[in-house]
Amino acid sequence: MKNKQRALLSCVAVLAVAVLAGLSIMITDKDDEPHNALYAEDRPTIDEVMKSTGDYVRSHKSLFAEATDSLKTVHHPDNLVAARIGEVPLTRSELEFMKGLSASVNPAKETRHAVFNELIEEKIILNEAVRKGLLPTAEEIEIFLAGELEKSKTDPEYREGIDKLINSWDISEDEYWQKYERYNAFRIIAIDKVYKDVISKAEEAGEFPRILDGGNTSEVMKKQDAQQSYWERYRLQLKKKTEIKVNNEFAHELKVDRDEWYLSE
Repeated sequence: MKNKQRALLSCVAVLAVAVLAGLSIMITDKDDEPHNALYAEDRPTIDEVMKSTGDYVRSHKSLFAEATDSLKTVHHPDNLVAARIGEVPLTRSELEFMKGLSASVNPAKETRHAVFNELIEEKIILNEAVRKGLLPTAEEIEIFLAGELEKSKTDPEYREGIDKLINSWDISEDEYWQKYERYNAFRIIAIDKVYKDVISKAEEAGEFPRILDGGNTSEVMKKQDAQQSYWERYRLQLKKKTEIKVNNEFAHELKVDRDEWYLSE
């Protein structure tokens, strides 16, 4: 599950650039096959994505800083909040930055509504992490970042991708690790912890058999499919029932689609 969530939600710098509500859409050469990834409609190359997002980020450096700092606290003043999802705020800066980043990759696509719903969905899971006491600890984040840093030292391709992003976005090495990757780490860890908690409790309740190491491949795949199906239903039910308050300024244009889950695998 860790790899699947990272394909969706992290910035794997060699193959991914965060667009569309913090998703990591993997970018490969046009002849490559997708692997658990969401692709931009025209599947641009990594260099094309770096250029388009770089142009945007370089001209919105303060918004980049505000958006990546948005998860450091839930106590944001009302005038800086676009919506509140349970106890978790969606800040204006995060919404605007992700909307702009998405549009920089695919300007022909209207993204504000989709980005809004995708961010809402992520915050719904983060609110579950709050409710269940599963928010990432400082130690967990540091371990995650240390693992990524070590990978950057041993995997030349991964390091090359990081360098491309840093150069294109005109951010420092410290900004990359302490702002961008720390922002990603918080989200990845929180969602992974909620997922594991939900699946574990469902297994205990007999919703599906536990997956055992060494089992028949087809049986393991069936169980994995059952887990994924359960997770998808669980998320959508959360969206239907979670209290969501949209700032009055945005209420007329930003609607929450309770019956649709925009973040898909």
